[in-house]
Amino acid sequence: MNLGGRDSWRGHQEGIPYAVRIGLASEPPRWLALKGVSEKMEQLQCLLVGSVAVEPFVPSPALVFATSLAERNAARLTVCVMPPQEASTSEADPSLHAERAQEIARLNAAETQKHLGNRGTAILATVEPRSDSIAIARLVRLARVNDLTILDAATTDNALRHAATEELLLESGGSVVIVPVGGSSPFPARITIAWDGSASSARAVRDALPFLRAAESVSIVTVTGEKDLSAMTSGQDLANYLLHKNIAEVRTEMLSASGGDVIGRLRRFVTESGTDMLVLGATAHSRVRRTSLGSVTRGMLDQPPATLFLAH
Repeated sequence: MNLGGRDSWRGHQEGIPYAVRIGLASEPPRWLALKGVSEKMEQLQCLLVGSVAVEPFVPSPALVFATSLAERNAARLTVCVMPPQEASTSEADPSLHAERAQEIARLNAAETQKHLGNRGTAILATVEPRSDSIAIARLVRLARVNDLTILDAATTDNALRHAATEELLLESGGSVVIVPVGGSSPFPARITIAWDGSASSARAVRDALPFLRAAESVSIVTVTGEKDLSAMTSGQDLANYLLHKNIAEVRTEMLSASGGDVIGRLRRFVTESGTDMLVLGATAHSRVRRTSLGSVTRGMLDQPPATLFLAH
């Protein structure tokens, strides 16, 4: 599929077809009217969306989020279309099932291109749906050469999105934004940082600085009751760091988790405070021959109460 545009090319890599369009808008982009916000987010110049193909095509919350963010920042937007989770599973012949899945992915790629239109620089990548593992591996490779990856929240029955989220956090080396099912604004006014002083929390804060600088208010929340936090870097130390990053509206809070229910207490705070984005370090536990996400991370990924900004 040739997407056209200035300086366009197409090719194949490892047997996976993809098409690339690189072109600049001829007219000044509309985001110039919002220059102050765009300057605060200037680090976000290369964005990636992992989109699971659906039939019929509907722009997903993650795609809508990423499109608005890319337009505001004149950023390059890459959309990686992954195979549908379900595609005519009644087919007796597996090859017919694979062909149907590939056709749905191609149709989604074409419809995505229409949705993007002429919004500055864009890249569209389509993945041949030979298997979920191949699709996820391709997405992880793309994430390593982008500033931020944006995904839709996984429903309980969508194993592909769950697996993609975990692999991106553990293997891509970058941060991931999870957009709730109901959608959200890519320009959050109220941001909460779930702070436990860990390396992953610190990484999440540093990576989220473009959003934090543009926010109206930032809350640093530490939840006690699950683990010993006596030796951690304090929330006040983090607040002082953010002040040096020109983030003025910062407040700190210590919350107590009854019965050690950190997830429930954090969810309640996010809901009651009207938080638009939750910045969270994605912890992981090493097991025999495998590393998996921690319980708090998994608990927040299950029906996220706000947009999640995650880093490992």
